[in-house]
Amino acid sequence: MKRLWQILSLLAPCWAAGALHGAAPAVTALYPAGGRAGATFPLTLTGAVEKTAPSAWADHPGITFQPGAKPNVFEVSLAPDTPPGPHLVRFHNAEGASVPKTFMVGAASVGEAMDAEPNDDARATAQALAVLPVTVNGRLDKAGDADAFKFTAKAGQWLVAVLHGYGLGSQMDPAIRLLDEHGTELALGHDSYNLDPQIAYEIKKAGTYVVQVLGYAHPPAADVNLKGSPDHVYRLTMTQEPTPRLAWPPGVKRGTKSSVQTLGWNCGAGGFRGPAIEVDATTAAPGAEFVEIMNSGPGPLRVALHDGETVLETEPNQTAKEAEVNVLTPAGAVTWQGVLQTPGDEDRLMFATKKGETYLFKVASSTLHAPLDAWLRVENLQGTLIGQADDAKEGNFDPVLNWKAPVDGKFVLAISDRFQRGGWDFVYQVQISPASVVPVRPVVLGTLAENALKLEAGKTADLKLTAAVTGEFKGKLTATVTGLPAGVAVTEVEVPGKKGGEVTLKLAATAEVVSFSGPVEVVVKTSPPDAAAEYKAVYDLRGVEPRGDRLVNEVSRVWLSVAGKSAVKETQDAKPEVGGGAK
Repeated sequence: MKRLWQILSLLAPCWAAGALHGAAPAVTALYPAGGRAGATFPLTLTGAVEKTAPSAWADHPGITFQPGAKPNVFEVSLAPDTPPGPHLVRFHNAEGASVPKTFMVGAASVGEAMDAEPNDDARATAQALAVLPVTVNGRLDKAGDADAFKFTAKAGQWLVAVLHGYGLGSQMDPAIRLLDEHGTELALGHDSYNLDPQIAYEIKKAGTYVVQVLGYAHPPAADVNLKGSPDHVYRLTMTQEPTPRLAWPPGVKRGTKSSVQTLGWNCGAGGFRGPAIEVDATTAAPGAEFVEIMNSGPGPLRVALHDGETVLETEPNQTAKEAEVNVLTPAGAVTWQGVLQTPGDEDRLMFATKKGETYLFKVASSTLHAPLDAWLRVENLQGTLIGQADDAKEGNFDPVLNWKAPVDGKFVLAISDRFQRGGWDFVYQVQISPASVVPVRPVVLGTLAENALKLEAGKTADLKLTAAVTGEFKGKLTATVTGLPAGVAVTEVEVPGKKGGEVTLKLAATAEVVSFSGPVEVVVKTSPPDAAAEYKAVYDLRGVEPRGDRLVNEVSRVWLSVAGKSAVKETQDAKPEVGGGAK
């Protein structure tokens, strides 16, 4: 026995270095990609997984994993108090960790079902769903696959179908069709604020209906054939219950607690205005442009943040003459909030300024997942265009306009939809910031080149950070790594405070360091005379050729794998670590 103990002691460093694990897990999809709070169910990983099951980590302790019969199969348990919404999970071994995958926790009030083949034929083999609301966890297994689900719906309500596929991280461009019992197409959903589709259809006649799920290639391929693979996973929610989508007003003041009214389908007597919810903007991260709130809908509801006072649009304001009833003289930051109520609606706000005054006009609408593709214009009182902006950048339909007043006088700020659309959900917020009285808020946006890092005992490893700086910091900006285990150190580096740039953080491990596997974070810190603040650097999760937001766009946690000494007891334990990590 003593001899065996000596052998195990000699092998311990090899185990710690991952010699018996092989490569780091490369997980490409989770199936199912979510579940209902309080449930326990099997989950399968796709991708490259070694013969020994990897360990699992989640961003909330209510999400736990137990190894199953195969290395790529786990049993997932979701505690009843696990917060609904998107979460991140990772799978790791001594060699490293997979890229974080999005895992949705559904509300306990919404049932869940699994895609059951065969269900390709919308009329002959559509899978029956007993009751709504329900979320179907599905997968388009192979090329040409199309899943169909039939259900009964009541007259006089809106049927809302929302699919998350691209938003979960699947490299797919999905579509959904709503059919009646005869196979006639009633509605088609393709892209929304991203590549994921949604349908909102007012049911005129009670009966049986079918939602069919299709998938196309992303990035786009030369053909338009239906695509599928084990990675083409999705979650499809169908409901006739209230489904909040947006908020009114669409934004709240930064650093405050406010109440907003929800907007969505089957909400209230008018159909689209729902109950009020509280928005806590006191804990928003520095530089954040919105907060997200989970409610009874299938995804988070976004509420914009702003500074200064607010002005609500007042109808009629289609023309400069109508807008002249209320003239704004901005003495500081002002936020204009409104809605393009009908197709072709154009809203106008008149403001007075002096020659040479410069303004920053910044729209928030598409970023809130409203359907508005806005244009923004500055006109004189005769309607002559003297400044305009459209999309801020590729994939961002919200305009940003820098404008300088050519003369003293009154001018008109106008906004409308590029395609002359309108409706209850075409809400917008325009932040108006006079440069002379509102200095640009200093913000650091840090991005990381890697989401995982391996460090060996007695060696160093580099972690690259690119910092983009907006505004002016008067003190020093320093970058460091928090959450490091004992035996690992990092030297703080200074970040260029005017224009930003790339810096390298060097992590060093002692020769006696103990093996470690877990998340750490890179932060940029301010120093006096600037106000104390920490900006977390992030890794972009949007993947190849992003087309809008994912359910989770970025992660601040970098996975650090340290290959060092391990206790013999740890080497004897063949079971992987399971369970959730603190959020």
